[in-house]
Amino acid sequence: MKLHPTWDYVVIKPDEKPETEIRESGIITIKDKSKLEKPSTGIVVAVGPGKTESGVHIPVAVKIGAYVAFHKYSGANFQTPDPENEVFIILRESEILAVLE
Repeated sequence: MKLHPTWDYVVIKPDEKPETEIRESGIITIKDKSKLEKPSTGIVVAVGPGKTESGVHIPVAVKIGAYVAFHKYSGANFQTPDPENEVFIILRESEILAVLE
């Protein structure tokens, strides 16, 4: 499935976190909650054409293949309906904090 974002939206394939351990202490079982947090880095897989402000077209500055950092709770999760069930994050270019090199 191909994703084609509109305006200044960017599609990111988030980094996958390693499996977390379950720690047991006597009778109490504690699950590591870091598995539940959204990743904050990923690779840009698609970009929109940009936005128009005051009649001027502003293209998206981030390129496909860039490794980026973003807020953990920004954007919207999207899971493809095909058998691969890939997870993507769709967010505005302005929500990207940095391009990592």
